[in-house]
Parts: sequence; C-alpha cells; structure tokens
Amino acid sequence: MIIKYTDILSYYVYQKIAYQLTLLLSKTKMTPNQITTVSLLLGIFAAASFFYEYRVLSFLLLHLSFLFDCVDGQLARATKQLSKKGTFLDNISDRIVENAILLVFVYRYNFSSGNLLIFLNMLYSYIQDILIYSHVQFEKLNKREKIIFSPIYFLNRSFVILFLSISLFYPKILLFLVFLYALGIVFYFYRIFKW
Repeated sequence: MIIKYTDILSYYVYQKIAYQLTLLLSKTKMTPNQITTVSLLLGIFAAASFFYEYRVLSFLLLHLSFLFDCVDGQLARATKQLSKKGTFLDNISDRIVENAILLVFVYRYNFSSGNLLIFLNMLYSYIQDILIYSHVQFEKLNKREKIIFSPIYFLNRSFVILFLSISLFYPKILLFLVFLYALGIVFYFYRIFKW
C-alpha cells in the first residue's frame, strides 16, 4: 500500500490512524469517492456544530473529517481505484470544509452591523475560491497534476485543520486565520502569474 506523507503532523498522527482504517475499509465494498463524501459530510456537520456552539463535537467532527480525507486517497491507491473524478471531488470537498468553518467563524464572531462588510467579503472570497479553484483543478486533471490550493495556501492541510480546531476554543485566533487567508490569496495569484 502506498501512503503519501505530507508533513510531520500528518505522518505521525493522521496517516498512521488512516492506514489502519484503510486496511479495514479495503475489505469492504466502500469506494474512495464514498469515503470522500463521508469526509465532506463530517466537515459540514463540524461547521454546523460550531455554528450552534457545540465546540467539542465540532472539534471531533473536524478531525474525523480530515481522517477520512486521508483514508480516501490511501483506499484509492490500495484498491487501484484512482480516478480524475475522485481527485477532483477530494480537492473540492477539502475547500468546502475549510471555507465552511471559516464562514461560521466570521458569522459567529464578526456578524454585526459594523462588520457586515467583512462577512460579505469573506462570503465573496469563499465563492471565488471555489470557482477559481474548481476551474484550475479541472484544467489540470487533463495533465494528471494535483494542485494543492488552500485558503491558507502555504500551510499543509493538517496544519490548517489544527489551526481551525484550536480556533474553535480560542476564537481570537480568527484574525490570524483571516490574515493567512488573505496572504494565501496573494500567493495564489503570484503562482498563477509566475507561470
């Protein structure tokens, strides 16, 4: 079985657990795309739980979502079910989960008459993020390249999940996340125009 390790946190925590779960799931009829869907739903439920101030539940669901996000790729490689559709679905679902959590943060902590503009800007950025990313990702699928684009561009996804989950309990870190988000957009456009 091939495992793609991305960083220290992923290597020592998520991928090790995901490997054991992948071994179990490889004996079932579950497909990698079904696992991606489970990951997406867990992430959406994490955002909804945070919206209703169930922080511990949100924390657990967010980490389960990321764990299943690690499993889908491992399962695809283990069962030789790699597909362009699966790669596309996996990457888009990652963006949806990350941005759903960020949108809930902005709504919960900054949604007042004075900060409505900030919320609308984040909403617009979220929509643009998904549209731009999905277009670029679709174009790259024909070249068999995987682009990693995150609202927090220069961090690996496991650290994004870590920052988001810490923010569930310490919401003032949101400003730091928004700064990273904005910096990520700058790096994204730099990368586009550099090519």
